[in-house]
Amino acid sequence: LVDIQNRVEWIRDRDHGALAGWYLWDEPEYYPNEVTAAQLNAAYAAIKQVDSHPVTFAAPGFGPNYPFLGAMDYGILDPYPIPLEPPDSILTNLYQAQDAGKPFDFTVQSYQNNSYASWPGDSPGPSRFPSRDEARVLAYLALNQGAGNIIFYGYVESHVFPGVTWQWLKAIDVAHELVRLGPVYSSSDPPQIALQQGGPAGLD
Repeated sequence: LVDIQNRVEWIRDRDHGALAGWYLWDEPEYYPNEVTAAQLNAAYAAIKQVDSHPVTFAAPGFGPNYPFLGAMDYGILDPYPIPLEPPDSILTNLYQAQDAGKPFDFTVQSYQNNSYASWPGDSPGPSRFPSRDEARVLAYLALNQGAGNIIFYGYVESHVFPGVTWQWLKAIDVAHELVRLGPVYSSSDPPQIALQQGGPAGLD
């Protein structure tokens, strides 16, 4: 980060057709002894002096008071709740990201959050992969709350241990479903149906 203005490699690659943007630091709030908001802001400013590509990084949560918010053009939200929390627990993260006022993508949890395969008696205890339905709920909640893109990260993690390929196939299944629904989410046509409330009070 300190020498970013002197790094010929990234300046040279800024015009490459495959370059989508710059990723500054992964989840910087977890590394208080390695990176500061001032350093990331300086890196962001240095990049913007010579390149217009967007700058981003992932974080489990960010809102208006997130200390690193000024170092991103858009955020990548990556809370992994399963199995400690239900899928809808990510709504808190999504609402905070909306309040931050910047576009954001969402990474769907596609592997167990404890990738060390602890035995049940070990700390932090047993973990598990999210089910297909849990992955589906995570993806739809994120899309319905304004995520611009859905990312499935974790190919390596889901193949670290024998017998988990089936879990990755479940994630791929959800990804294919979302691809098929892409035209619906990207359409600007007015909705053709409306939800109707009715029935006795208290049953809506």
